[in-house]
Amino acid sequence: MNETELKKIAEMMRQLDMTAGEAMKNGNLPDAILAYERMMDAEESFGLSKNAGRTRINLANLYLQMDRKEKALEHAQKAAEELAGAGALQDAINARLTQARCLCELDRAAEGVKEAEKAFRDCKTDAGRAEACLVLAECRRMAGDKWKARDAVDRAVRWFESCRDDVGLTRALSERIFLLEQSGQAAAAVADRSRLAIMHSDL
Repeated sequence: MNETELKKIAEMMRQLDMTAGEAMKNGNLPDAILAYERMMDAEESFGLSKNAGRTRINLANLYLQMDRKEKALEHAQKAAEELAGAGALQDAINARLTQARCLCELDRAAEGVKEAEKAFRDCKTDAGRAEACLVLAECRRMAGDKWKARDAVDRAVRWFESCRDDVGLTRALSERIFLLEQSGQAAAAVADRSRLAIMHSDL
């Protein structure tokens, strides 16, 4: 392909990505899925396997939001295979974490926990470990193991702090608050609630 063709392809991908983003913003998940499916088909036809794998992760998450859990799991598994084959190891880990969440939503929490634990062990960065621990906490909670879920979310908080990711830290603190309140420890969640309030006031 020459430079002009590459620019046309890049613009087409950008437009589809914008269409999907706008649809999600408006809560129109079916249109977002349609845009991402068109995008993925194009990426695969042009041999852009890494891009296609990342788009599959988006599709898996959207299908999960629509409660189409089997379809979500199918996309997550295929994304993990494609990305690992393309050498995009961190993206493959992200796909496996999505796969873990899908398994938990399908009442296969024990499998989901194992997948999240394996993905965590493969992480090479604090940012990756933080995300993996947050998913692991969610999976352990869904498996009914609140104490191990609390341990995982505590580690997620520390690693998000380490890499100064306030967005991730907000998610981790919110999950810890939920776990504490679910366990009848609402008083212990006060400090995290105050911290979240301060963080939001600084935005």
